Order: sequence, then C-alpha cells, then structure tokens
Amino acid sequence: ALLRRASLHNQKFERYWELKPNRDYKEINSKDKIENFRELINEIVKENTYSDVKGGFFLSGGLDSSIVTAIAMQNKNSNYNIPISIRFLPNSVDDEKYVNILEKDFGRKVEWVDITPEIARNSLEELIKFIDEPLENPTHVGTYLMSKRAKELGLKTVMTGDGADELFIGYERQECWLKYKNAKEIYPSLSWKIPPKEMEQLYNKDLLQKLKNKKCIPESISNMQQALHYERSERLPEYHNMRLDRMTMAHGIEAKVPFQDYRIADYSFKLSIEELMKSTRKGWLKEVAKAWLPDEIIYRKKSIFPSLPNEWIADSGIKWCKNILLDSNSKINMYFCKNTLENLIKEHSTNKVKHGKELWALIVLELWLRNLQNWK
Repeated sequence: ALLRRASLHNQKFERYWELKPNRDYKEINSKDKIENFRELINEIVKENTYSDVKGGFFLSGGLDSSIVTAIAMQNKNSNYNIPISIRFLPNSVDDEKYVNILEKDFGRKVEWVDITPEIARNSLEELIKFIDEPLENPTHVGTYLMSKRAKELGLKTVMTGDGADELFIGYERQECWLKYKNAKEIYPSLSWKIPPKEMEQLYNKDLLQKLKNKKCIPESISNMQQALHYERSERLPEYHNMRLDRMTMAHGIEAKVPFQDYRIADYSFKLSIEELMKSTRKGWLKEVAKAWLPDEIIYRKKSIFPSLPNEWIADSGIKWCKNILLDSNSKINMYFCKNTLENLIKEHSTNKVKHGKELWALIVLELWLRNLQNWK
C-alpha cells in the first residue's frame, strides 16, 4: 500500500503499510483473542455499511460471506440490506439450502440469480470484453451475473467475504501442505490443472518448450508460512481481487471486502498456524462465527465447483464448444493441436472422459484472444 506525493517538480512514493508475516505470536488467552477479533470484524463491517447509497451482499451461504452479512444485518438503519445469491441449475451446488437457512435467520428476503447452462454460455461471451486476462474459473460467471442483478436493484455497492480463505487457511490445498510438510513440492503439482501427458498431446511443440521451465511459484517458497504469504500477497490481489473487481465494475458496482482490511490481515498474522487450524480448516474463524451464525452454516462443507463446466458443455453446449474451438479461424490453432482438441471434445461428448474444465478454459482463451484482436 503506497502513498504518492507529487508536486510540479517531482514525485515521491511512501509505503504506509506492508503485508508481513509475524512469527512473534503473543501468549494471549485463546478466548480473549477470539473476543478481540469479534470486536474488530464487527467494527470493520459496520464501518463499511456507512453509506448514503443502497448496498447489498454477495451471499453464498458459506462461512465468510455469512459472517459479513450477519454482522451488517444487525444495523437495521443501514442502507445495506439486500443479500444476493446464485443458483446453478440444475442443482449442481448445494449452497441453496444454506442460504435458505440464513434467509430465515436474518428475516430478510434473498434475491436469487438463476444460472442455467445456456445463461452461463451466453454470459461468458458477454463478459469476456471486461477481463484483461483469460480467467478459466467458472465462478466468475456467477459474480458477473450477481453484479448485473445488483445494478437492476439499484445498488451501488456490495460486500463479499473474499480474503478469509487466504488469511485463515480455508483451502483444501493448504491442508495438504500441512499434512505433507513440504509446500515446495506440493504447490507446483496443484498449480497445473492439465496433467503432463495431456499437455504433451495438446500443446504444440513451441509452446510446450516455453512452458517446460516455467516456474509456477517463486523459488523462495519452501515452507508453509512462505506458501501462505505468497497466497496472501500475490494470488489474492492478482487473481481473486482482479476477478472480483472486473466482474463488479462491469456493471458499475463497487465491491467491498471487509476481511481484507489491513487490521484483519495484521491480526491473522498474530495467530500461529496451529491456532488458525484448530483441528480443521478455518477452525479458528469457525469459533469466531459462533457469535452470529447457526451451527448448520459454521460446520457445513465448503462448496466446490468441478462439475459446472461439464454441465455447461453438454447437450447444446457441445455444438457451442465445437463452433468456438474447431473453427478454421480459431486463434488457439497457433498454440494447440487440432486433432487433440477434436479428441477431447469427442471423449467429453460421449461421456468417455469428462474434459469440461479443460474445454471451458480453452473456450475462455479463444474468446479472449478474439476480443484482444478486436480491441487492437
């Protein structure tokens, strides 16, 4: 975080805050730490509700967005009072039942955004012009459509739970690092989403050669603390926040992320990994959440989205996929082997092997390259 001081003759940059791991864990009673953090997150969320324009929440029914929404809903006079959630149809993800629990708990109607495979495909083609790099994660379609709904409702700003997973160890891969005690070996294997054998068949020789020595992570990452610091200082701002910012601002919506307040980051670094985990992912934050949320929300399983591309590239989606990837003028022809692409689509369409994730990523890349050419 930098301040820029400029005059007619020169300019100066001053760093006023920096994300720094803190290994000097203070010996404070665990209950006191939890109460102190509850007061802190309560204060920060309430600060974010001070607004003279209408605001809402992106509510998934998961722990992080539920904490933010629950705290903000306590202020009955706030302009933040509209939760927005998504349903992937047919029911691919089990978030809906948890959002329904919260709807009753908050006493506030949730605005639902239904996403069918056809809507998802059309939305991808629509949103591609708003992203500066190809984002393969299908969940950004949901963020884009929730932002669109927020605009229709007259909202100017929304709050989300982004950042809590990085700060409080909420990802399964982080649990793997702890289990195997060797982040340097585990992290790279999780960074490549296409198996090496498939890469050799799919990528042309020139591209494959360039990627062979590509480093997924800095050489400095050799233990859990450094791996977590990399996620917090690089992956969170450069990937997650970029995606969130592009998809919300496409509709003129400001996204606020209370969990990324610098005071929250500082506090999380005062906690040891053992405290953060408390026998399970995000265990410490779950203890914190007991002040606001029912157990059904706190101890639910984290949703994953592996099946969405498989559903979106099915039936009429197969034809859509072929029209984009196998077109004679496709931009990806210069990077990938067409025969392998045809085989991937064939295996996927006959249910021999599900290649939805790979095909979705390739479609995103193709559409992005087309838009890039149009922009130039």
